[in-house]
Amino acid sequence: MAFIGGGAGLLTGAVTGTISSLIAPWANWGIEKKRLARERRVERVKEWRDGVENLDWAEAHHGQEGYLPSDRISGDVRTKSWWATLRPEMAPDVLRKVEDLSEKPIPTRHGQISKLIEHEITRIEREKWDLV
Repeated sequence: MAFIGGGAGLLTGAVTGTISSLIAPWANWGIEKKRLARERRVERVKEWRDGVENLDWAEAHHGQEGYLPSDRISGDVRTKSWWATLRPEMAPDVLRKVEDLSEKPIPTRHGQISKLIEHEITRIEREKWDLV
């Protein structure tokens, strides 16, 4: 009788070990996938904030003697590569305000777009992505 009980224990241990060896890598992969997604989001937020800083600088220097706008320092947010990744994450009302302001001349809107976008980045970072 002890032989049967020992055999059943051995079989149970083998089955449990096999299942564990299959589940552990899958669980680790899930954790790693979440970590990588978080890293990408943190990098994206940094890219957006750097872009807003450059946009603010471009607006502040727009029209000054010696200022030569290029795509990199243009005051139009819609020309920025980082805008393409931020735009889909934004709340529709904020997006509409930014796009409406983008149609106005830079001297009449200076700093407004940057402030709107910075607040929206903070909202995405805290509320939507829970990074802070």
